[in-house]
Amino acid sequence: NAGQFFFFDNNEDAYGSDYNSDVWLFVTQLVGKYKFSKNVSATFAPGWMVYSAGNLTGLNNETPFNNNGTTVLHGASRDLSIITAPGDVSFKVGKIKAKVLWDFAYNTRGKARAEQIYNMSGVDGTTGYNAQDSIAWLAGVQLGQNKKKGDWSIFFNYRQTGLASVDPNLNDSDFALGQLNTQGFKTGLAYNVTDFCVLAATYYDARRLRANMLGGEATNGNKIAYLNSVRIVQLDINVKF
Repeated sequence: NAGQFFFFDNNEDAYGSDYNSDVWLFVTQLVGKYKFSKNVSATFAPGWMVYSAGNLTGLNNETPFNNNGTTVLHGASRDLSIITAPGDVSFKVGKIKAKVLWDFAYNTRGKARAEQIYNMSGVDGTTGYNAQDSIAWLAGVQLGQNKKKGDWSIFFNYRQTGLASVDPNLNDSDFALGQLNTQGFKTGLAYNVTDFCVLAATYYDARRLRANMLGGEATNGNKIAYLNSVRIVQLDINVKF
């Protein structure tokens, strides 16, 4: 799979390359699946995400990251070159479908993003870069599936998301309200009322990954990693049509 996505439109008449360059997101992914038997299979899908450099302004998502003219001195989409490696192993427990799943992301430009874009250089009261800031990962299990009336599933996963590992503007907005530098778990259950209607209840429990994170864009400016803990109960009704 490959995609080229238009991410943000900048004014071509503005002065400076970051100000007059549009931001693009380029994604490539190789998906492979191997069947060990009728009921056991494994899927692995390594990929790569990279952005063109440019300013981001006026974004209004859950935890937006913008060029605010103070601490973000360069294009807010700079230094994001992310290797991803999600996958799962599917099997059956008796007659019930189940899977073990994982996700992984590593920003090869994490140190530069933390220091140059987030201003976490370890001076003027800010906390410096740590190797775990470049890494995000998730591991979990699911029992059951939701395809037709009467189907159910329960799930649990644990995750860590480093400060410079992923794009805050595309981060999961449900877990920790989209904040970075977080760790914790997500658990819940879902039930098919009909073939097309699913009820779900989910609990998110998140806290800081690096407790001493201070300064820069982490806790000042855009405040992308300033919360100590976030606990959310979420109820959903999903209707397919």
